[in-house]
Amino acid sequence: MESLKIKDQSSSVINIALTIYDPSGTYTRHAGVVIASVLRNTQTPVCFYILHDETLSADNQNKILETYRSNASSDVGGVHFLDISEHFDGYKTPDVDEMCRRFTRGSLYRLCIHEILPELQGVIYLDCDIVVHLDIYNLWKEYMDDGGRHTICGVYGNRGSSTPDMTVPREEIVTDKRGLNRERYINSGVLVLNLARLREKYRKGSMLNEAVNYTKRFRSRTPDQDFINAEFIGDILYVDQKYNFAPDRVYDDVFSLDRIWHFYLKGKPWQMVTVSNADKLYWHYLMYTPRHDEIVDSFYNAAVNNMYYHRHSRDCINRLLRRFTDNIMNLKRIFK
Repeated sequence: MESLKIKDQSSSVINIALTIYDPSGTYTRHAGVVIASVLRNTQTPVCFYILHDETLSADNQNKILETYRSNASSDVGGVHFLDISEHFDGYKTPDVDEMCRRFTRGSLYRLCIHEILPELQGVIYLDCDIVVHLDIYNLWKEYMDDGGRHTICGVYGNRGSSTPDMTVPREEIVTDKRGLNRERYINSGVLVLNLARLREKYRKGSMLNEAVNYTKRFRSRTPDQDFINAEFIGDILYVDQKYNFAPDRVYDDVFSLDRIWHFYLKGKPWQMVTVSNADKLYWHYLMYTPRHDEIVDSFYNAAVNNMYYHRHSRDCINRLLRRFTDNIMNLKRIFK
């Protein structure tokens, strides 16, 4: 599979990394939604680096390329596929998958980005359960304006609390036995990584090794997130919570809110109808991918998912399906 040619890697291009572990062949669809949502809200050229293993099929690579081509506003930028299977040759054991628990080994792939992309100084990392409904250049600018003073840029998790004091030296920050401070804890689904600083700190494979050892030692519930927080405490640039926002209610005019929506709370839009109307953004951007023909079946399956709904609720949804299908079919005609 050939990557879409990357015509420019200058500072005028935003670098974004996604990681894909897709044994079922369905996860790549969500990566397409991320890519479409970024491109439709950002005028600055974007270069996507897709870190994957053998589970990413040629057909799904083509769909990613098609998503990029149909949504990019510039011929500068592109998509590059990077198979990182060899970096995990020493970790293809059941205990690593057990260690990852409800996550997958793909959640560890972000810990290799600084090795896989030696030509880059910095990159935005995004999980694939995300919709970017703002100009992501604004987040990139936060990193650029920092001038390389911090290794990690992320969003602190306590909504409504004040931004942690970034002038406090690491040795003065109080932590628990795992090296964590909940007032400074970030979600690792949206990060800006200073790759140059990471390469200075870690020899090849050492960051991944340290993360695996940390997770095994403390039996962490999140295979990379706790490690990142403990390892880089005192070296994190904290940015506005709009850059990693978990929807938890119904919002007035959700399409007017500039946020990076991260569906990491209970249930994803493709699994269930969640408590928030931010779900609509996922389905909206899916319409701009080659998977738009799947929207009716996918939404219906989410709406009647046995894991989340009472039987009578599913019956009500069944009665509404015809009206919903008619509306979606009208939308699909528009996008043809």
